[in-house]
This record gives sequence, structure tokens and C-alpha cells, in this order.
Amino acid sequence: IRATLESFRPVYLLGYTSTLAVLAEEYLRIGYRPTRPLRCVITIAETLTPERRRVIEQCFGAPIANRYGQREFKFWCAQSPLGDPSRFLVHPELVVFETLRADGRAAAEDETGRVVLTNLHNEVMPFLRYDTGDLATRRRAGPDSPFPVMGRLDGRTQEILELPSGRKLDASTVGHMLF
Repeated sequence: IRATLESFRPVYLLGYTSTLAVLAEEYLRIGYRPTRPLRCVITIAETLTPERRRVIEQCFGAPIANRYGQREFKFWCAQSPLGDPSRFLVHPELVVFETLRADGRAAAEDETGRVVLTNLHNEVMPFLRYDTGDLATRRRAGPDSPFPVMGRLDGRTQEILELPSGRKLDASTVGHMLF
């Protein structure tokens, strides 16, 4: 991978979050930095934890653009602005975005709920109110953006541990505790 980076000399680097983090850790361990500075590293497919963000930024010396999506819907939202991991702009021409409580009612603004999507671009086999298994918050768009806003992305429901008390722990909290 290092030889390819040096010969190809990309301006942007896109990859799965965990793969980029492991690569960055190894590069930092051996003292390698790409000779051509990157303009941006684009992380996809997995939760971008603060630890992963730190190691990727430290290694590649570039801002991170975190994109979020599913295979069924592609990339329907992206972190905006760069550096604010709690704000994803939703592309309303691609999906109808909802966050729902466990009882199926709409979650309140800034309340964590299940991400439910309806796609607007697949005329052959549309997904209607598809429960992605992900947890996130919905935020008010604000005057600076005509786009709906997904707030904090809490990860996949499979990444959440429920304690006997009912309290829920997300993967990054568990990682902090183990680290």
C-alpha cells in the first residue's frame, strides 16, 4: 500500500474507517508519512471514533470528511462542515430521513433514534421506511443550510451494549473504558 501511495500520489484517500486507522497506526509506528500531502481523507462504512479520527489525522496530516451510508442507499449524507463530527447534511433528493423511538414514534430533535430511510432514486425496487439498524439524532437544519441534518451518529445497534440497569453503552465508550 505504501508503494502504491508513493507511486500514485493521490490528493484524496478514501477507505473504510477501521482499515485507514490500522494503516495509520502502522505508518506512525514505522515513521512513514506520504511524501505528497493529502487534501483530505474520506472515511466510510464504519463509526469514526475519536481515537480513529486522531490517529488518521496524525498520520496523514489532512482533515477528515466522514461519509455515512449503506449499500442499499449509497452515500446519502456527509459530514459538514469538516471538523464537526456531530453534523451530517442529508441529501433530500436521495432519501427521506427519519429517526424513530423504540415504539415507532418519531424521535424528538437531538434524541437518539433508529435511522429509518425511504429512498427516492430506486424506481425498480424502492425501500420504504427501511430500518437501517443504525442509531443517530436528527437536528434542526438552521438558516445556513436548506438540507436536513443528522446529528450525532451513535453507531449500529449491534455496537450497543445494554446493561442490566437498562443503561446503554456505545462502542466508543466501551473502547475508552478498555483502553
